[in-house]
Amino acid sequence: MRLRALRALRALFGASSPRRATPFVPSALGVHRVPLVFRPSVGPTPHASKALSSFASSAAPRPPYASPPDATRAVVYDRHAPPRDVLAVRTVPVPPPGPGEVTVRFLASPANPADVNSIEGSYPIAPASFPAVGGHEGVGVAYAFGEAVDPTATGLDPARSWVIPNAPGLGTWREWATVPASSLRPVPKSVPLELAAQMVVNLPTAYRVLRDFVRLRPGRDAVALNAPMSAVGRAAIQMCREMGVATMATLRRGEARDDATWRADADALEALGATLVVPDGGGRRGGGGGGGGGKLLSSPEAMEAMEARGLAPFPPVALALNGVGGESSAALAGALTRGGVMVTYGGMSRRPAIVPTGAAIFKDVTARGFWLTRWSEEVERAEAEAEEATREEGGAPAKSLFAGGRGARDAMFAHLAEAATRGTLEMPTERLGFEAFAEAVAGGACGRGGRKTVLWMDE
Repeated sequence: MRLRALRALRALFGASSPRRATPFVPSALGVHRVPLVFRPSVGPTPHASKALSSFASSAAPRPPYASPPDATRAVVYDRHAPPRDVLAVRTVPVPPPGPGEVTVRFLASPANPADVNSIEGSYPIAPASFPAVGGHEGVGVAYAFGEAVDPTATGLDPARSWVIPNAPGLGTWREWATVPASSLRPVPKSVPLELAAQMVVNLPTAYRVLRDFVRLRPGRDAVALNAPMSAVGRAAIQMCREMGVATMATLRRGEARDDATWRADADALEALGATLVVPDGGGRRGGGGGGGGGKLLSSPEAMEAMEARGLAPFPPVALALNGVGGESSAALAGALTRGGVMVTYGGMSRRPAIVPTGAAIFKDVTARGFWLTRWSEEVERAEAEAEEATREEGGAPAKSLFAGGRGARDAMFAHLAEAATRGTLEMPTERLGFEAFAEAVAGGACGRGGRKTVLWMDE
């Protein structure tokens, strides 16, 4: 295995301007580090598989490859630990696609808090073995197809579609990967790349938490949220704007955010569609029936902002989206109206989500949780059972909504694709190459200044 990988990698990179690298080469006996000389300026050796010439007509950036290479750059980790201790850029093999498989060239792959948790070992989705490639979401193009994979029938034709992982856990922090065709989902090429790259985790999470817990009434209800500068927060604000639902964003003050920076971030959130931006109430402990966060709407900052924008009275907050936890979540729960629901989808503070006693007793506020992976698994299981029942009754099986049929997941992705195509979603990214991206994630950055940290393969 070691000798074969060494020969493949040497053949891959030709014979000019050598520099040293230490790629990971998995074997049946473990992981070996194989020193070699590689030349990144020379085109790769082609796989013996059917690379698509139709890629030339796609809108993707055209790489200098006639077909997939035998190895690729990747951001990997070889054990569970803090990212700063284990993340590295290495070279990993790219096997040719076998039956039912597709070789994909990823174009952009974001970093999310869930990725950091996976590296640390605190996330429910864990790699099957080490070294592991990081990354749960990303966008690319299908490049080569194994036997029994029809690009048109699967919707993966690179002339028409981007591809994204069908679920988290695929390992997207690499330029090339060979994966099962069933692990990919087509996305229309009308969707901008920076949005398609965030359609596996961030956009679906925002979509679901706004629809699955409270029936929001346009013009009559409001949504409160913390972590508004996060990808989910920014997406939720824009989706509420399209739904006609008011939003109150609680924006943290801190050592890294002085008054001028806070105001600039608040202005940016209002430009996205936030109805009201107030300082995060996690630092204060108020009394009354709402508990520690009952003072958000009655704070001097909130009263001044509402008066300036003609927002008084503010609509009742029926839904609160908590991505932080701790006292910040108590502030959200305290702002809820009677019977309101706080949905926790993240825990950036690594502290428990809190519902103040007064809010629970006197306003019947409830706390729920949402994890997109669990939702997807439950929906897939229910749809599979419904399809089986349909077959047993002699009917036709359900079709994918992406191809004109039905299905909750397909309906969601179709809605997101349409919104992205219409330009009603803005999700800017910070474009980083491999080394800079690994350094940023190792330093704890999944986003900066309202821009999602994203590995762009051409950087």
